[in-house]
Amino acid sequence: MMKMDDSLRKLRTALLFLINSVNWLMPKGISGECHIVHRIGGGDVNNLKLQPLEKQLEPPGISVLCGKSAYDASKQLKKAFPNATRLHEKAKTVGSAQLDDIKKVGFDVMPDPTKKFPNHGRLIHPEGVSGFNDINASKIISGI
Repeated sequence: MMKMDDSLRKLRTALLFLINSVNWLMPKGISGECHIVHRIGGGDVNNLKLQPLEKQLEPPGISVLCGKSAYDASKQLKKAFPNATRLHEKAKTVGSAQLDDIKKVGFDVMPDPTKKFPNHGRLIHPEGVSGFNDINASKIISGI
């Protein structure tokens, strides 16, 4: 398998970001568009950093849930993983932001549904991994 060079990877990420920005649709089975986004564990800079596996995604990004309220996102996570006590502890804090505000600071959210979370999305940045830095993360936090 050929390895994609960095400039080609950045171009691909930027194209995916552009396509997503123009055509944001909720995953199948959910009515309406995603207007509010929730991040389990809160909205501080450390919780908005990419983990090693998240850096390998195409495009790279972090998990978010689209939906009604932070309470609903927390409840949904606890129901999906009833025995995951560390996740339950993390779910006591949920960061929420309007999708429009996320887009204003250069990020976007793409649909990334799973079996347990049909409203699952991925927070992405057009610069890929390098876009998930403390400066850009602080822009999301200050926009909340």
